[in-house]
Amino acid sequence: MDTSPPPPPSSYERQTWVAVGYMAGFLLTYLAMLLFAFGLAALCLYGAVAILNSNLHIFSILAAIGLSSTGFIVLSFLLKFLFKEHRVDRSGLYEIKKEDEPQLFELLGSLAREIGTRLPRRVYLSAEVNAAVLYDFSFWSLFLPVRKDLSIGLGLVNALTKEEFRCVLAHEFGHFSQKTARLNQYAYHFDRIAHHLLYDHEPSGENVRTFAQVSMIFNLFATIALNIVAFMKEILKDEYLATKKASMGLSREMEFHADAVAVQVAGVEASKNALLRISFADRAYQSVFGFYQQQVSKKQKGKNLFADHSFALRLLEDELGLEQGGAPPPANPPSQQRLYVEDPWSSHPSTEARMEQIEKNGKKASFRDHTPAGSVFVNLQRYEEYFTNKLFPKKSAALLTAEESQAAYREYFYSLRDPKVFMGYYAYRSPRAFDLHAPSAYPNNSTLEDLFSRRQVWMASQAASLQEDIECLEAIQSGEWMAETFAFNGVPCTVKDCPRLIAELTREWETLDRSLADNDQQIFHFFKTREAAANRPPQLADLYGTFFAFDQKYQRYSVLLERFSLFATDSTITEAKANVEALVAEEGQFKADIRETLDLITDVLPQLPQINRVMERYLKAKYPYLDKQGYIQKNVELLAQVLSHYPSLLLEGRAHLKRKWVRYQAELLEGGG
Repeated sequence: MDTSPPPPPSSYERQTWVAVGYMAGFLLTYLAMLLFAFGLAALCLYGAVAILNSNLHIFSILAAIGLSSTGFIVLSFLLKFLFKEHRVDRSGLYEIKKEDEPQLFELLGSLAREIGTRLPRRVYLSAEVNAAVLYDFSFWSLFLPVRKDLSIGLGLVNALTKEEFRCVLAHEFGHFSQKTARLNQYAYHFDRIAHHLLYDHEPSGENVRTFAQVSMIFNLFATIALNIVAFMKEILKDEYLATKKASMGLSREMEFHADAVAVQVAGVEASKNALLRISFADRAYQSVFGFYQQQVSKKQKGKNLFADHSFALRLLEDELGLEQGGAPPPANPPSQQRLYVEDPWSSHPSTEARMEQIEKNGKKASFRDHTPAGSVFVNLQRYEEYFTNKLFPKKSAALLTAEESQAAYREYFYSLRDPKVFMGYYAYRSPRAFDLHAPSAYPNNSTLEDLFSRRQVWMASQAASLQEDIECLEAIQSGEWMAETFAFNGVPCTVKDCPRLIAELTREWETLDRSLADNDQQIFHFFKTREAAANRPPQLADLYGTFFAFDQKYQRYSVLLERFSLFATDSTITEAKANVEALVAEEGQFKADIRETLDLITDVLPQLPQINRVMERYLKAKYPYLDKQGYIQKNVELLAQVLSHYPSLLLEGRAHLKRKWVRYQAELLEGGG
């Protein structure tokens, strides 16, 4: 029986040559620039020596230093990456040896022999729902062999059957195989080096800034050098983006090929189930992780994060009506989306595309082994408790029993769900602002079943899907999303089709939205009537009003984001000063919005420690964004982080306010008013 890896398809070979061609083009451009930089450096050095020989005094010395620095700055921009080394952070990993886990290493050895590849250099455990190939790289990795390590996530082990686990490992070993690993490694290293060259290393950083501030002569030559570097970067960026796009296409083909290896080893059903269960398990893991962060803020914690993860998986299975330990849920709930766009910048194909390819190429039936993947480990519980304590150190936290932790998680789990009586309507729909004090224009005979009928829920999901499609088409039309072709209702389309499709979908959405807006107002008046009948203080209108007012914060954020985007287009100090002044004028209210949002979601902040730190740092001080030399990079970067994180805070705040009136409506039903 032939157990060698399946040959790559023609699309893989074609994408390989496309990626190699673009990389060669980038390299030729870079070498031409490097030749120019060496010539410029030699010419500048020659000029500096000539200046010193002609007339030796303080100004000639400064001019000589400034001139020679011009060539050095340009050359350093092109050569800095030679000394850049990237090492994968393994501090959060736990290395295991063959003597610790003989069954696992026996499984790894059998897979390596079956696929025809080498064993990993080291094997690590992580806490994640993932398995990954790890390796360090530098410029010299392009020419020297690199041994790879394997990382196995306990969250993954916790969710898979033994056969599904074998399938995931076979996929990772597919990346080790000789036909894919060498070029993939080269493309990855090339991408990281080019990215560092263009984005990570900024010659306009603190060293050049300090040099330019010494004297006007140094400032003149530094400005010349930086302008040359900026011109080089613009040329290289265009080539880099084209190269990266081709490399991502190759990466997606490699994922398909690794899936083909997994199918050959473990079969079709195991491959499909593993792919679906990973997404499902990650959803449960993120939920439990958030729960532990909240518990730690209350000075409590569970003993075993992964035991609670298993419990979370069972709750999710119950919620979705799935058999415990049976087939995983589909990749996504049934969707009304008619637009399909392949993201050219994604390193992985969509789950749907991978499932389709597995079905198309898979022939081998799976061996149905539902034994938990954890059965191949000897010391699994020890590893689980190690990572639980590493992620959430005990400190002064009270240790909950397994029963107490699961009871607390159950309460947390259902606190984030809408009451079932609303049939999932609010998962798709949030009402837009309307006059809360106007008398009802609707008849009073609407029932709860009418307002939250299956048709209303379907209309809400359809409207949400249409809105996503419209936004995607607008992004394609504006060039924000660089997609040359896409499919609509299975028909290939181009950018020229966007205006027609946007108009068509907008008309459909407006029809649905008008009907849903009427339904939202009927829902409000239905519960307002129940509130009055129950002799409750009038809270419903206030809860809705606060929710409606919160959306204004996003509008103010959009204005500030637009101001900030102009920073990248400034060509003179005068333009930069005008843009900074306009931004600062809006910043006071923006900071007030951030503080109000942080105060609103105090129960969620323990789950967002990094975002919270960035926001508090920004709120505590007033940072200048500009000096005589230009933008102050570290302060601009802080503002960029704030603007990047703020939408997450807004979503949390909006969800918090929405839950308040949704739950209040459920209380009114329970009260029977």
